[in-house]
Amino acid sequence: MYFDSSVIKNKVEFLGAQETNKEKMLHIAYGVDKNFLFGAAISATSTIINSEIPITLHFFIDSINDDDLHRGFVE
Repeated sequence: MYFDSSVIKNKVEFLGAQETNKEKMLHIAYGVDKNFLFGAAISATSTIINSEIPITLHFFIDSINDDDLHRGFVE
């Protein structure tokens, strides 16, 4: 199915990946709703901890509130 750019309403970037070696960059996408956001975060954390290659994570979420968006980050 084809989606144009109007489907993405907001983009939030926490950490920029170093794009120095694109051939070995692994992109992982999660399509979740607010009920599975915590589970996806656990999966993503495990992947980061156990991977030996650079990873870029993409989360596609139908909606998110400010509390969930900043949960786990120290301000």
